Amino acid sequence: MAASFECRLLAVATKPQYLSLWRDLLIDELSESGSFAQTHIVIAKLLKHTEFSATQIEQLVQIARSNRQVAWIIGDSDVHAFYESLLKHKHKLSGEAES
Repeated sequence: MAASFECRLLAVATKPQYLSLWRDLLIDELSESGSFAQTHIVIAKLLKHTEFSATQIEQLVQIARSNRQVAWIIGDSDVHAFYESLLKHKHKLSGEAES
């Protein structure tokens, strides 16, 4: 029954009007990640997204700085690839987030 609910939730969450909310939830999940494994799982989900708002990007930059799980594995190929992909949105960042 839980799997069925998750499938329906995913079907709704992937509709264009809900994608930003879905990204917000993933960003929150990354922020709260307490293990390398969980960080890799969330990063894999985030890698499927290509558009992020300025606020979301700034949150992701802050997470890389403040969450030890993310910071310690920023050099892992998947985590590095995700954060490198955010560079195409650099124009959206405030000066503080860029540094």
